[in-house]
Amino acid sequence: MSPEFGGDKATTADILQSFAVMRAHGVRFYESFMSIQELADTSAVCGATVPVRHRVLGPRGFVAAGVLATLADEALASALMSAIGEPSRLATIGLMVQVVRETPATQIQAEAEVVSLARRTGVARCKMTDERGNIAAIATGTFTIRRVKTGDPRLFAEQGDATGDSRLQPVPLHDLTQQERSIFQHMERGFGATSQDGPFADYLGIEWNRRGDGESSGRWPLGPHIWNSTGAVHGGSICGALGVAALACIPGDPPGRILEQHVQFVRPGHGDELHVEAHLLRQGQSVIFVHAAITDVSQKNIASALVTVRGTRPAR
Repeated sequence: MSPEFGGDKATTADILQSFAVMRAHGVRFYESFMSIQELADTSAVCGATVPVRHRVLGPRGFVAAGVLATLADEALASALMSAIGEPSRLATIGLMVQVVRETPATQIQAEAEVVSLARRTGVARCKMTDERGNIAAIATGTFTIRRVKTGDPRLFAEQGDATGDSRLQPVPLHDLTQQERSIFQHMERGFGATSQDGPFADYLGIEWNRRGDGESSGRWPLGPHIWNSTGAVHGGSICGALGVAALACIPGDPPGRILEQHVQFVRPGHGDELHVEAHLLRQGQSVIFVHAAITDVSQKNIASALVTVRGTRPAR
């Protein structure tokens, strides 16, 4: 195990710091490494914020659509949990993210509010802005709600500012557990890849069998680097994988940027691997429509998405 990633001591330090947060606050690595922090509830508006670092970037050098989806998912869930007011388990069943602009931001903040709240379902929406107040994206999410007893391990994790706890000392390399060592080694392979899909895609680690020419298909090895609080694949990483697959199927380089991504979650992602694929539906003069899907080894649908992409050149 090398002590740093190609001389990138900052990335190594972030990983070891994330392990310390995991140990102290009981959150999963995906949440801690993305550094998503919950904002205080003010006037019934909840939210979350994420610092823009190398690991959250897409192929064009801006924040990846999957990271915006992760941020939105956390903010929307926080708003609903605040409105519910009792221990509950939330599951995302639909998430639509509209990317308004690509911005060279250093911080993205999401402010969410509840649109509709019933006994078993809730809808919330949020806007994401950069540090200058410019709107980067808008998102709407639909969630199922299940009331549970306090202490239920499936309870929605109220992590507060835990993921941004910089007071903790990073875990020494020699003191890593077997799971932490596995995550660290995955990160070495991922960030050492420097593929055309961008750092966030490298973090997810999809292994492509086919890409370009209107089709993409690949194997997605799973691991603790993308688990959520229940041990399933985090919804934000699923959104990210669908977006990466959509861009990977588009001919040309670069493929363009995601304008809108509408994701439907069918069931949780479990197991050792999933299958990711996408195919081009229509390529217009400036807008491209792509369908992307994720299935398990039994070919059961995990999630699917309709992705709208702005192309970088007119279609032939």
